[in-house]
Amino acid sequence: MVLEPGVEPLADGAAQSAATGRPVLHVRGLEVEFSSREGPLQAVRGIDLDIGVGEVVALVGESGSGKTVSALALLGLLPYGAKVRMEAGVLAGYDLSRLDRKSLQEIRGSQVGIIFQDPLSSLNPVQKVGQQIREAVTLQRGLRGARARQAAIDLLGQVGIPDPARRYDDYPHQFSGGMRQRAMIAIALAGSPPLLVADEPTTALDVTVQAQIIELIRRLQTERGMGVLMITHDLGVVAGIADRVLVMYGGRIVETGPAEQVLSRPRHRYTLGLLRSLPRLDARRGGRLRAIEGGPPDLDAVIPGCAFAPRCEWSTERCAERPALSEETPGHAFACWHPFEGEPFAAATSEVQAARTCEQGDELLVTSGVEVVYEAARRLLPGGPPPLRAVNGVEIEIAGGSTLGLVGESGSGKTTLGRAIVRLLEPSAGSIRIDAREIAKLSEGELRPLRTDFQIVFQDPQASLNPRFRVGQILNEPLELHNLFPESSARRARVNELLELVGLSERFSSRRPHELSGGQRQRVGIARALAVGPKLIVLDEAVSALDVSVRAQILNLLEHLQAELGVAYLFIAHDLAVVRHIANEVAVMYVGRIVERGPSEEIYASPRHPYTAALLSAVPIPEVNRERRRERILLPGEPADPRRQPSGCAFHTRCWLRERLGNPERCVTDVPALAAREAGSTHPAACHFSDELESHIPPGALMGGARRSAA
Repeated sequence: MVLEPGVEPLADGAAQSAATGRPVLHVRGLEVEFSSREGPLQAVRGIDLDIGVGEVVALVGESGSGKTVSALALLGLLPYGAKVRMEAGVLAGYDLSRLDRKSLQEIRGSQVGIIFQDPLSSLNPVQKVGQQIREAVTLQRGLRGARARQAAIDLLGQVGIPDPARRYDDYPHQFSGGMRQRAMIAIALAGSPPLLVADEPTTALDVTVQAQIIELIRRLQTERGMGVLMITHDLGVVAGIADRVLVMYGGRIVETGPAEQVLSRPRHRYTLGLLRSLPRLDARRGGRLRAIEGGPPDLDAVIPGCAFAPRCEWSTERCAERPALSEETPGHAFACWHPFEGEPFAAATSEVQAARTCEQGDELLVTSGVEVVYEAARRLLPGGPPPLRAVNGVEIEIAGGSTLGLVGESGSGKTTLGRAIVRLLEPSAGSIRIDAREIAKLSEGELRPLRTDFQIVFQDPQASLNPRFRVGQILNEPLELHNLFPESSARRARVNELLELVGLSERFSSRRPHELSGGQRQRVGIARALAVGPKLIVLDEAVSALDVSVRAQILNLLEHLQAELGVAYLFIAHDLAVVRHIANEVAVMYVGRIVERGPSEEIYASPRHPYTAALLSAVPIPEVNRERRRERILLPGEPADPRRQPSGCAFHTRCWLRERLGNPERCVTDVPALAAREAGSTHPAACHFSDELESHIPPGALMGGARRSAA
């Protein structure tokens, strides 16, 4: 093992690093290059990075900026053929610049723990969760047998897994997404490392689970004195946990400094663009987002000047020369010839808050008593588990040209309802009327000519686009299926029109999906949905996997298309800030039922169900001022099992309001109806004590706190 000259290896990483006064991680001049047929690809072009004991450093930027590659390079996890160079690199006393792959493998786990983005693909699906944690304990601590098992159970308990001794024997598929991420954190902590690397640990999680994971990482970091490298594109997450922020673009650090300074007074125009791309709960609703047009530079591009100049509206001839990263105030440095002055959101308000002008029509979609019940297991195995009621008596309406946001945690039934509405799933009961026509019981033959009225856009455009087809073929296929343009020349013209409609040029027609960026693929998915001229589009988490800048582009596109074409949207999402930006009305779903429904502004300003209030309080906002930070309502446990729903209100097992009211028995015995408040006109909610909710919401829990208390 190769150590930094004069430094002893860290047996108790964080403690000894603190004693020596050295940072846990010290890197200078890191470069990463990949080989390709077209020549070398430069993913990282020389970055410096320091993480102190007990410090949380956030590395932020769009996909392709080099964030994850930088971390993987330091840990020896890049594929063979990648060339990693650095002027200096020290991790907990080990000289990274002189370690081979075997030596790097030895310090992973003991000196650095790693949490990956997708815990389901990181965990072995055929091995019990507890066994995987025990394996890490054996490898890192040398414990075996009963002692290793008990240590694994203790780790499960430390990361907040309820009844850890019982859940030790569960497989990954028996854990929810949040519990799987907790298990990954337990594995990362098995060796008590002084440094934790978290690579987008909350991207795929619901806001409530995201809040739990961030709170868990913060608690463990404080208790153990670890340094944390948080890799993310979500600046709301950064505000909630980071001490310092490094903004990365084109393989270089373009701004760095204390989180409060970078987020409240950004100096680089790219940092400003990332902040302005965010829909925020604490800002006025309406208008277009300030998206960063275009995309990051290609890895094979030669960048003599400022890499951000081609996308920057303030670029000048001087930007042809690369600016150096210079410190203006202690600890706050940036590389920009035309730094931003002022407060980022106040400067943008007058430019973007234009009123929406889309006219709404008559009711286009009306559902009544829709149910989706799965009974296959019970039919195959007598005495098996009870039926799974994924959707349980849902009633919603959407007017023509309007947007209904459908929100809730994973497992609440949102996607199942959306697929039942477009008849990708068969509803077990109920009525679905689109444009006054009943479609719930139609056969496939009867349904086909009506499918031009409704379409769906899926969450993952990579998986939903045929990888063997070119974009032109993908857009041409629905035209042929429905015989909309018999002449091939007319279909080609329609394909080009669709590409132009979603902001792509005709040249994209010859490309295949793998040659497109994530945002471009999603634009193709939207174009395919628009090809047949639908009146209703179901958008199933259509922007959840995208970077903030690309997400802003897609949201602006959707609003533009709605204003131009009058199409209605059922917008399914777990990001309530995005839903508030785009939706006229909101329906909140919990374990198959709608628990609150009403106008967007009314629900966000004054929720009437404790579940809605908890969802809103969990939405991260890029606010680092501790006086303005919101008090989050953290929900304990997991959503109720749709197969074994509790009696009475399904939410009562997790309800914070019921606890404050002394746990009234009515919540356990009576199912609350979705009803409006008796006194006065307001939106309906399914809660026995909705009238008492407002007085129990913690101060500052909703929409930034200061705005609420002022109201």
